[in-house]
Amino acid sequence: MKYYSLKDIEEMKRNECQKTIIDSACLIKRKAEKLITTVKNAFSKVKLENGIGLFEAQGIDDYKTKEECLKLRENDEKQNWQKITVSSLNNCYSSLSFFDPKGMRFHLPAFIIADIKDQYMQNLGIQFSLVTDYNIEQYSALDLKQRIAVRQFIEYMITNEDYSYEKEHLKHAIAVYWSKE
Repeated sequence: MKYYSLKDIEEMKRNECQKTIIDSACLIKRKAEKLITTVKNAFSKVKLENGIGLFEAQGIDDYKTKEECLKLRENDEKQNWQKITVSSLNNCYSSLSFFDPKGMRFHLPAFIIADIKDQYMQNLGIQFSLVTDYNIEQYSALDLKQRIAVRQFIEYMITNEDYSYEKEHLKHAIAVYWSKE
């Protein structure tokens, strides 16, 4: 499902697209914005604390020494996940596999929102992270409100044609893990 910005919709109107197409784009935009608001609210007060940061996790993936990883951590955002740039998320996409529970809780909303807005270029990275059993411990720090927001994101992915081949994995993940409250 393509994310439609207000600019996209205005351009459709200027180009005199069919009303049904514009209405469909508006509906998709409303659903996406509602989900983004849900995610922002659920994770609004989350800080990194002593969790593994984005650049630090990338260092772990690159087999950096502990000292090198601590140096990379100095560049990590620790207070406000909304300040993490999409560029950083795309450059550090493998970090998803190396976060501890606090690191995942802090970074996950940034990855989710970038994915919803079609800005995260590693789509299967976030999908893989949310449906594989081997890293389920990474989500242990999420509270109920955050788990519900993640489940809603997975349900959103199920309706997205970009994930058409992954629907069964996504449904399985909801049934096995994300529906537990």
